[in-house]
Amino acid sequence: MNRFTKHLCKLLRLSSIVTLLIFQLTSISLAETDLDLQLPNAVDKDFLSLELTQNYPTSTMAGKLNPDSRQLHVTYYHLLNKTWAVGISAGFKSFKFKASNDSFALFNISNYAYYMIRLSHPLYLWAGGRWLYLMPIEKPQFPFRRNDDFQNEIGIAASLLLTYFTSDDLAFTFRVDRWRGTGTDNLHGIEVATGIAWSGPFTD
Repeated sequence: MNRFTKHLCKLLRLSSIVTLLIFQLTSISLAETDLDLQLPNAVDKDFLSLELTQNYPTSTMAGKLNPDSRQLHVTYYHLLNKTWAVGISAGFKSFKFKASNDSFALFNISNYAYYMIRLSHPLYLWAGGRWLYLMPIEKPQFPFRRNDDFQNEIGIAASLLLTYFTSDDLAFTFRVDRWRGTGTDNLHGIEVATGIAWSGPFTD
């Protein structure tokens, strides 16, 4: 076998390997595309969420406060596309002072942004962050009575949200936030929430 034939055989073997790799990658890509087409994306419209939240003081707050009663939290989710959502929420964070057992609460309004990851339809994970406006008050009720021992603060939070859709318009939710104020070192906590999300008002 001369040199040219040897080189030709090597080239043919290399071409066969490359062709096989391309075929395998193409098959995987087509399979994923078919899977995406077959699996519906339940999150394709805005929805409202009603949650029960429990807040646990951390860091400097843990030495002064205990958790108190669960509170209602209302959130509006606006879908920018199939992977990003923004919105606004409002609710109370409720605590009790350890020394006196007096009530202490924060009324908070927050803006958020979430990135959605489909774990396995109809289960979705949302990861993102929040900006919070925190107003210290004496009790978690209307009308507000300011607590003058603390100042209003802008806060930030890292947030994880799980949603499980039982239908196109209804989902159960579970959320965990690690939040803190940015003006002082007085306000720190973890918020755990369970709730129901409903997209009925936004159905076409």
